[in-house]
Amino acid sequence: MAEEKLDVTKVARGVLPFWGVLGVVAFLMNGFRRVLPVALEPLRCGQPLPASLGFAYAGFGMFMAYVEGYRGFHLKFSPNVVARALTLTSPRAGVWSRIFAPLYCMELFGSAPGRVVSSWSFVSSIMLLVAAVKRLPPKTRAVVDGGVCTGMSIGILSLFYHYLNLVVFGVLPPIQLEHSKASGTISLCPVTLLSTTLSAVVKIFVGTLLGKEALERFQQRPIGKALMKCPISGKDGASEAECPMAKFMAGLGAPAPAPDASDGRTTAAD
Repeated sequence: MAEEKLDVTKVARGVLPFWGVLGVVAFLMNGFRRVLPVALEPLRCGQPLPASLGFAYAGFGMFMAYVEGYRGFHLKFSPNVVARALTLTSPRAGVWSRIFAPLYCMELFGSAPGRVVSSWSFVSSIMLLVAAVKRLPPKTRAVVDGGVCTGMSIGILSLFYHYLNLVVFGVLPPIQLEHSKASGTISLCPVTLLSTTLSAVVKIFVGTLLGKEALERFQQRPIGKALMKCPISGKDGASEAECPMAKFMAGLGAPAPAPDASDGRTTAAD
């Protein structure tokens, strides 16, 4: 077991996973930098905050810390980013995936069409909400931006947590590709709610325009062999016994094929 962890940490310490995670952190840090001055405005006036504003500021901050920071980033977004970054070490990941690794790690391309649409819907939702928040009254905008800063700061720390947990201890991130469907819950995060709505509209459009079968294909994961080569063992379609990354990478890209009879005999002999 220790040998498997050592191999995983060796792969995770490569330049490509680091570039992918670092680029996503830089993306979040840029957004955090933009909203932080407005979020701190009520604290810069040098006067005690009105009770109503203080309660709203603290309450919305705690709300966003949970729904955006913990449930959105820590449980879903950050583990998936780190997991996608690890697949960049596969020789078949592709040149463009490596050059634009941060975008690839956020599933803006190189994933199943349904996942790509969901990711672009998420980014579009952020842009729409940012434009809407800029039109709010100053005090209300400060409260909203304060909550956003809280959630984003937890998200940035969460990315570092999952990445360092992988690099130092060899612990694979707990990917949750279908988190919302599996849990049966509805997210209360405004960004997630809006992005889910946009994704649903696109899927309804595809289903109406191209038919039910096209919609089913649209939502399926790619079955190609783009990410089926294990970066640790170097084998194509390795079984879980041969490659500790086989099941993990199958969840991110394509399901690894079952080993043939010769593989089974070799494993039994071992």
